[in-house]
Amino acid sequence: MNTVISRSGARFLCCFLAFWLIFNSLLVTSVYADNEEESEQDIKSLVTQGLDAYHSNQFKDAITYLESAIHKLSEKAENREKLSDAYLYLGKCFIIDNDVPKAREAFRKALEFNPGLTLDPSQDSPKILTPFNEVRVEFLQERAEQEKTEQVVTSPILDDFETTEKPKKKWYKKWWVWTLGAVVVGGAAVAAGGSSGGSDDGKATIQVRWYP
Repeated sequence: MNTVISRSGARFLCCFLAFWLIFNSLLVTSVYADNEEESEQDIKSLVTQGLDAYHSNQFKDAITYLESAIHKLSEKAENREKLSDAYLYLGKCFIIDNDVPKAREAFRKALEFNPGLTLDPSQDSPKILTPFNEVRVEFLQERAEQEKTEQVVTSPILDDFETTEKPKKKWYKKWWVWTLGAVVVGGAAVAAGGSSGGSDDGKATIQVRWYP
């Protein structure tokens, strides 16, 4: 089966394909940006609600909000400081809830994301200060030992992220890949459409063969 496409028709198809790809890349970029903004707003709201609940002595609610915030914050490695604060207050909530093992685990996580973290004795009670300082001493001792034994010193914070960070998005799910691809393909398509014309009188044709 033979199909004859005029030169102008070929140009139209090339231009249509280029604009379609560019439109879709812009749409993907817009959706990605909106999702990022919504995610940041959700995290900020959860952290705020968690701190408000903690200061209002509603520790069960604070634990729920903070755990949800930590889950969302863990999706990005650059949220170390926020994760440290969230884990710290989560540990305080567990202490008040008389769950010392979970509190110690949360304090350790807070120190992994911020090794220089300390508490102010004028702000926190001995009930919170004692287990936190115990975990802090243990953590710093382990960190010092690790630095002595390893030939290449690595940060426990980065090690933790390497083991817990969620898999990175595949390359074809990144918005900039679609944008770049649209620009390249679109430019090539327009160029191809423009170069399809020769020195003829405009009656040149392109034959497309379809094989059964």
